[in-house]
Formats: sequence, structure tokens, C-alpha cells
Amino acid sequence: MIDHSFNIKILEYSLPFDNNFYKFIKKYPLKSFEHNNNSYFNKKEDSELNEKVNGYVKPIADQNNCVLVKTWIQQYNEGQFHDIHTHGNGGFYSFIWYLDCTKKSSFTAFYNQGYPYILTHSFFSKPEKNKFILFDGTLPHLVLPNKDNTRLIISGNLKKI
Repeated sequence: MIDHSFNIKILEYSLPFDNNFYKFIKKYPLKSFEHNNNSYFNKKEDSELNEKVNGYVKPIADQNNCVLVKTWIQQYNEGQFHDIHTHGNGGFYSFIWYLDCTKKSSFTAFYNQGYPYILTHSFFSKPEKNKFILFDGTLPHLVLPNKDNTRLIISGNLKKI
């Protein structure tokens, strides 16, 4: 584990997955998400997706006293991005799990709470296969414009217990 904390913790893990899991994820039909200019799968409740992801994520969730509550898949093609956002008002950790990427895949940028009014630190996560980033859901973050057609992630929220 690597700790990229500044005011709020950003933890980095290596979370390998097998070919069957990758094939399972790739079968999901992704649709365009025009507001953030990427493609995603985000049904209100997909218990099969949550169950499969939880099979991998549970040791990290247990270590950080939380439980998986929601997951979604996002694919970024060339030029696609995700505007700055947070995941709620607190009580959640969020994660990004890089499943597929290249050297051209876009970074995820994290900013201190209070951004853009307070900019004391930022952190840029370089996409790498198997990299799993866990962070407080209130932390502002974004995905820079992508430069390939490969960037595939699973994101989600874990409730603090």
C-alpha cells in the first residue's frame, strides 16, 4: 500500500484480477454519458456486478472499516473526460480501480477539500493496470481528457462503519 495523503488520505493498493472477471466486465453494455463525455454502466442496482467486485474489494474494505454499497463501470475514449466532482457529503469512501489503460490514458486529479478556493495540494494518479485508489468521497477529483481508447475503470462507494 502507498499512502498519498495530504489533508485527507488517498490510499493506493495493487488489486489484480483474473481474465474471467475482465471478460465479465467487458460484457456490460456501456452508454454515452454526455455530461461528463465518457461511457458508463450504472444501473440503479446491479447485485451481480456488486457481488463480483466485492469478491476482490472486500479485504481492502475490511481493512478500512467499510462495506461496498455501489459500483459502476466507465470507459474513456480519446478526448473523453470527467468533470470535477465529489461523491456526497461524507460517510463514504470512494474508489477507482484501473482495469485497462496505456501510457496515454488520462490521469485522475485529486484536490484538497475547499478547492478551488483553497489549493494547498493536489495529487495526480497515473493509471496502471490493477491499481486501486481509495479516498474519502468528499475529495474533489476529475479525469483529464483521455488520449487513447483503452482507459477502463470500475468506481464505487464504500460506506464507513
